[in-house]
Amino acid sequence: SFPQLTVVMLTGLASLLATGSISIFQFAQNLYFVPVGIFGVSYSVALFPRLNAAYLARDGSRFFHEFFGGIRAILFWTIPSAVLFLVLRVEIVRVVLGGRAFSWENVQLTAACLGLLTIAIIAASLMPHLVKSFYALENTRAPLRTDMGGSVVSVVLAFAFTRLISYSASFTAMLTTFLGVPNTPHPEVLGIALGFSLGLAANVLLLYSVLMPFAGRVFGKGQSFPILPILKIITASLGAGIAAYGVHVHFFETIARGSALLIFAHGLLAGAVGLLVYSGLLLLFKSEDIEALSRSLRKG
Repeated sequence: SFPQLTVVMLTGLASLLATGSISIFQFAQNLYFVPVGIFGVSYSVALFPRLNAAYLARDGSRFFHEFFGGIRAILFWTIPSAVLFLVLRVEIVRVVLGGRAFSWENVQLTAACLGLLTIAIIAASLMPHLVKSFYALENTRAPLRTDMGGSVVSVVLAFAFTRLISYSASFTAMLTTFLGVPNTPHPEVLGIALGFSLGLAANVLLLYSVLMPFAGRVFGKGQSFPILPILKIITASLGAGIAAYGVHVHFFETIARGSALLIFAHGLLAGAVGLLVYSGLLLLFKSEDIEALSRSLRKG
């Protein structure tokens, strides 16, 4: 609940900025939560009974297997989702929110906020799994304290970045140019999205750093994180992003004036190309995750 409370406080901060900042931040936040709800929340709910059963059996090997397997499964879906959301952010916002009541300038600024929130897609998807892992170990205090600290960090960073954008022309120019909105008149809302994302990422890293030694003490042994499978996912996701960006750039000039159906088709094409490249690279890398998915599809 603390991330939700953080959003409430950040919305209050947005009310002090230019008119429309609240809507822009909330729209971007609603869009970023789609992959979080589909992948992060769903996997955490499904894995919690398994983690709890492993704890009750005092089976450390089984617990770590389920725990790391959950992280790999979540990252398998959310890293490419975050990359594609970053590349296709304008198409997503234009199709979902674009229209007569939502100007092109607002589309661009909302898309820029969504681009910054892609950092939070991965972190927010992992958070339910980490918190429920604590619950499976009958520890509710540690995630409570950690989430409180993470909420404070998010609010402080959001306030600091909005001030920095207001008073530092060089930082503002660098940030808005990177996000493709160099001439936006009121970019302060970007500071809220950036602060929220970085605070959430810090929260997840802290949760993990507290959980691992605690689980090691509970089971009398620890286990190292499997790095190689995640590196394969990251590399394949970057390849998918590059491929999708190539399609995106080719059609970008039509996004502002094209119909919603045409833009949706362009975004769908770019996303499909990215996913094909992602799957192909994982097969090339002989990733266990894509092979397990292929076996599941064949059985289905």
